[in-house]
Amino acid sequence: MSSLHVNRLLAHARANGLSFPTLAGGVAEMPGQMNYANSSALRYAVDTGKRIRQREQAILGGRVKGLGGQRFDSASPTFAADAKYGACVAEWVEFFGEANAHGGNQRLDSARFDSLVPMASQALTSFIPEVYQVQHAGLVAWDGSILKVGDGMVDPAAEDYVWYDRDIVASVRAASTYAINDIPMVSGPMGQANRGLIVPFLLGFETNFMDQRRSALARDNRKPDFQIEQAKIEACQTGLAQAANGLWLYGDPILGIQGFHNHPSVATISLAGGPWSGKTAAQINSDLVQILNTIRNSAQGGQFNDLKKLKILLPPLQYQRAQNLIVSASGDKSVLRYFLDNNGLRDDQVQQVYDFQASNSALWQGGPLGLSADTGAVIYNLGDQWDPMFIMPQKIEMPAPPRQNGLGETTFYHMRIGGMRVADARRMQYIQGL
Repeated sequence: MSSLHVNRLLAHARANGLSFPTLAGGVAEMPGQMNYANSSALRYAVDTGKRIRQREQAILGGRVKGLGGQRFDSASPTFAADAKYGACVAEWVEFFGEANAHGGNQRLDSARFDSLVPMASQALTSFIPEVYQVQHAGLVAWDGSILKVGDGMVDPAAEDYVWYDRDIVASVRAASTYAINDIPMVSGPMGQANRGLIVPFLLGFETNFMDQRRSALARDNRKPDFQIEQAKIEACQTGLAQAANGLWLYGDPILGIQGFHNHPSVATISLAGGPWSGKTAAQINSDLVQILNTIRNSAQGGQFNDLKKLKILLPPLQYQRAQNLIVSASGDKSVLRYFLDNNGLRDDQVQQVYDFQASNSALWQGGPLGLSADTGAVIYNLGDQWDPMFIMPQKIEMPAPPRQNGLGETTFYHMRIGGMRVADARRMQYIQGL
């Protein structure tokens, strides 16, 4: 290293208020100047700079772990511990290396001596330890919010199931004599067999030896623990639950599954006068009264007269219009409030269901719609075995231990479900024309 570089450094240091250490062992080369090239102290400084640059390269190359929270500026312990030469020695040595590489043409005032170099800025990242999970719409059929889920009613090994219903009726007539041939006879009970199909759902995931290494690497880098295997398990369970929810709601004609909205035994209430978006408050209230009375008026014998057992399910747009539209004759009451109060109903007897809006009825993300029009429903639940319900012969299970494949293992999840069973179809009706 020439004395020219040293003297340029001295001039720059003095101009900026820095003191250059007195280096023993130098020999005068020119009057008023000293030769530091063979100084043991300068060689120490050069070696120190090399070690620092080697560590920087190791950091940039990913060969140094546990960098979170460390400082790489001139006040770090690596530099500050060298009290003999001060905190600026390494920066001076770095400058000499740049100057020599450029034939001595590097300007001192063009070099940066701050801590905000790219390598240091990467180490200034702070990681939040929590991993946040994206929220999705609730699964109203799977959660039992619409109908009871009849798990355990059908054997898990069954391929289909059958239930019978009978109607005990007889017809009499007045007779003019007691002749045996004039007395009507009771026929056998009118019975009917109803068949439901079962479909299995399967889903699996693979893990390999690298998953644990990646988890360990994330922890070593102070990043959150993504829990890769646990996330895959949750993905399988969520996927199966979503499949059951969609099949229960909309059925599948190809698989022969009759769901909530496509059961052939359920009658339909068709509201006249156009959709609710163009109706007045009085017209919407009249429709609600019609919905309320349809089941008990259509059932013979008045078995369904207890209005407390009814539940009316509406798509969200129609529910919100009934909730927000004011009935002028009632002061400040909305249509929904007016309807509930006048008929002595509880607030929870009229509910909105997100999936009953046709535009919200996608069978899967980006897939076909389960409904062609906004559709509501009214259900009369007595709390007995004849209430409409969803059939689940087998809950989500892991039917076998994980299968070893050499590099890791494969895990499967399994579930078996049927459609909606309607033993007494008078207890439920669809609502269209909303």
